[in-house]
Amino acid sequence: MKYTDEPFLIKGAKRIDPLSFKGSYHKKKLPILIALSSSDEFMMMDQSNIWYDKFDGIGETHLLICPNAEHTFLTNAGCVLSAATALVKSIASGKTLTDRPRFSYNYNNVTGELSVKIPEKFEAASVWLRKAETLSSIRRDFRIIRLENEHTEPCVWPWIKLPFGWKLRGGDCL
Repeated sequence: MKYTDEPFLIKGAKRIDPLSFKGSYHKKKLPILIALSSSDEFMMMDQSNIWYDKFDGIGETHLLICPNAEHTFLTNAGCVLSAATALVKSIASGKTLTDRPRFSYNYNNVTGELSVKIPEKFEAASVWLRKAETLSSIRRDFRIIRLENEHTEPCVWPWIKLPFGWKLRGGDCL
């Protein structure tokens, strides 16, 4: 945390954080594809409610949530590649925002009701409602790999403890 406000980190973040250069998307009228992994170890997909609405008013934005994918998308790279390829093909073929599938939504913070609207021009082939359970009894913990320590639950069945003190991506419990 001691480097958080250092100029090199701020400059680097401006190169990778879409919110820091969203103006250039708007000027060039480039569609934005935001991909989230459903099993991200570092950011729960429902945390998108903190920042997703900040893209409103800057142009065409698409949100993709890839199922069964961890932070790097290695466990479901096909999801991102397929969606990105479809978007690029639609742009290359001259299609516009009105030609691409989209939706709008409203969320009621009091009742928890979520309403989704799809323009009449499009027909939903299917609708998925996903529910996730966590193995943790302490917190929402969807990590595929974790480190057993005094802040986490013991690494017992159905988790698998790595033998011989081995670590995989910093974790010892699968």
